[in-house]
Amino acid sequence: MTDTETQAPTPPATPEAPKKTTEDIMKELQQLERTTGGSGAIPLAPKQQMLDASAVEAKHPDLKLRWVNIKDPQRAAVQMMKGYRRLTAEEGGRAMGDELALFGISREKFDQMVAHNRRTHAARLTAHRTEMENIAEAVARQLRDQHGIKVSAERLLVNEEGR
Repeated sequence: MTDTETQAPTPPATPEAPKKTTEDIMKELQQLERTTGGSGAIPLAPKQQMLDASAVEAKHPDLKLRWVNIKDPQRAAVQMMKGYRRLTAEEGGRAMGDELALFGISREKFDQMVAHNRRTHAARLTAHRTEMENIAEAVARQLRDQHGIKVSAERLLVNEEGR
């Protein structure tokens, strides 16, 4: 056998696609946004202005506002279970088409929710430490009860924070 018989055949050469410039990519994305948007027309107002609810916030300083996706009823239901409610037109509530609606919750409930989330996150961040402390205490207890060796749990536990 010769070397040419053992080598794999080379694939036929394909012409490389021309590389797109940033301008070409931007034009394609703008065209895609124009044709796949909700109404197909370019909105005249920037998105930030369309979603600006500062006038409603000024009218209701006791509420914490947020836009909620109402296209998916489960998303709205989750927010309502948290305590949010859809604002009525008299309260300044509005909707963006059939996708977004303005919801509000009392500032007191919102602050309680944030405090609960902070406590939960802090507990989760330290859960591994408390678990390791419990394991070290169990090992120390087992050494003491079954083998008669007295070792403190602090000696078994490596504390890397003190370094």
